[in-house]
Amino acid sequence: MNNFKENFDKYGFCLIKKNFFIDEEIKNIENIFDELIKGQNEKVEIDNNCMGGKSLAVKNFIDEKLEIKRFTNKIFNDEKLINTIKKNVGENFKISEITYRRSYPGDIGLGLHQDAIGENTIVINLSNNDFNGKTCFLKSSHNFDSIKKLFKSSSISDKLTKFSKFFLDFIDTSRGSLIMFNNKVWHGRFPNKSRNFSSSLLIGVYREGSNIKYEDENIFEKIKNKLDYKYEIDQRRNLEHSSITKSQDGSYFINYEKSNKENNTIQTYKNIKTKIYISFLKLIYSFKIR
Repeated sequence: MNNFKENFDKYGFCLIKKNFFIDEEIKNIENIFDELIKGQNEKVEIDNNCMGGKSLAVKNFIDEKLEIKRFTNKIFNDEKLINTIKKNVGENFKISEITYRRSYPGDIGLGLHQDAIGENTIVINLSNNDFNGKTCFLKSSHNFDSIKKLFKSSSISDKLTKFSKFFLDFIDTSRGSLIMFNNKVWHGRFPNKSRNFSSSLLIGVYREGSNIKYEDENIFEKIKNKLDYKYEIDQRRNLEHSSITKSQDGSYFINYEKSNKENNTIQTYKNIKTKIYISFLKLIYSFKIR
């Protein structure tokens, strides 16, 4: 953990803890999601067409299955882990959502993209340790100009991402391990060419000094009192905390406890492999042959 912040700041992603969850815990969680996916609970959102083909995402499940809440809360009750996370995102970080993701055999993957400034993701790896269906990254790209600025596109197509394996990285970990990445880093998902599905739990974390914006501004009033642990999901009552200010546009601002600035954008690509990849992408997008 000593190198967590150094590697996180340098590369935009890092292994937090290997084998944090044991096989029995993972098996129980997968069984719960099997039930949710097959069930008819209208409160649980299941998106079968998200993030590429032959994959799904499950949301709004935390209040329906308290076992999952206890499972994820194990992270935030661990003093060493929580201090490691705070080193990067500050004392006042807030959890925005928890999503279960499953990539089935034949999944075409997801193109490289970027998310909101200030957003980070903790990934709980629930499956094997090969690259099929796993999140991939372009090292240090959180320090580059945005994809939109460089290529006039919101993302790199999944077709290009599929052929970019040599240039991209993923964290090779065993089941139960924890990864964290800065959502500003260029990230996507490798295709799943295996015979098994790949799954993970994604915990969205906003650093202090961020603005959080949700589509449904009334969601907080509906369900804000349902959780009871310290680092509550932001769709609940911790938005009433003194560190949160609601803006006129409906977003929620997380106040600073200390100065915490975003990395400055740089245009120098120190890695020769990255230089070649960026040049390749610029050529492809200039001829519009993607």
